[in-house]
Amino acid sequence: LLRDDLSNQCYICHIRPIKNVSGWLGFYQNYEPWNMNLYNLSQVTSLFLQSHIYIVENPSVFRRLVYEIKNKKMDVGLICSNGQINLCTYMLLNQLVESGCHLYYAGDFDPEGLMIADRLKQRYQEDLTLWCYHLHYFQENAIEQKSMTLKRLQILENIQDNSLKPIAQYIIQNSCFVYQEGLVKYYLENLKS
Repeated sequence: LLRDDLSNQCYICHIRPIKNVSGWLGFYQNYEPWNMNLYNLSQVTSLFLQSHIYIVENPSVFRRLVYEIKNKKMDVGLICSNGQINLCTYMLLNQLVESGCHLYYAGDFDPEGLMIADRLKQRYQEDLTLWCYHLHYFQENAIEQKSMTLKRLQILENIQDNSLKPIAQYIIQNSCFVYQEGLVKYYLENLKS
């Protein structure tokens, strides 16, 4: 069987290794988003430039943040996991942390989104900040979902991070959620180099 290192991918913007790798520099300098895959990542033999790296779950939110950092020439990197964190994204995050970068993660305020955030926080601990995970942001933008299943709500019982527990409890009590698109204004206010 052939090794598939192309279909495992994530979107990135303004991230590059210290030693130039073909293609990375142009995307980096022009703040161009691109779909990096495991093959691209395997070509990196050096550490990455130290930076703040903001990770989001949703491609439309990622695109809005790309626009913001490009217009303001902000020295931050962006990653879009496009939902669940895959191998390519984990490998990139590992290399970024090893390079001394600090990670900021934001996702949906729903059971699955909170579990992704919790897993990332448990894995990267002090190298990752849960970005804009505040109960008041959630309460201001909550959407009621009467059909949220018991199975989905039970996912929240496994949340370990103390900062996520109040949000998980609010979801359980009120059967509501917030998609990331509803939080863009907070991301823009809290995005900094």
